[in-house]
Amino acid sequence: MRRGNGFAAFEAFNDVVVPTTDSLREMNSTLVEQVRADAEALVAQAQSGRQQLLIAQLVLLAIGFWS
Repeated sequence: MRRGNGFAAFEAFNDVVVPTTDSLREMNSTLVEQVRADAEALVAQAQSGRQQLLIAQLVLLAIGFWS
């Protein structure tokens, strides 16, 4: 390699790596947002299910109490 070509090679490498890194960073952010949204939906479902279960237990307790 002739003197001075090292920097040109670094620039050429950088021209490929930087856009790829930016693209991967964007894809990662998108995936994290999707996982966060899915987790929030699961929490909402769990809270709803928990509330329904509590109501069912109270109803069964009341039925048992009055029987």
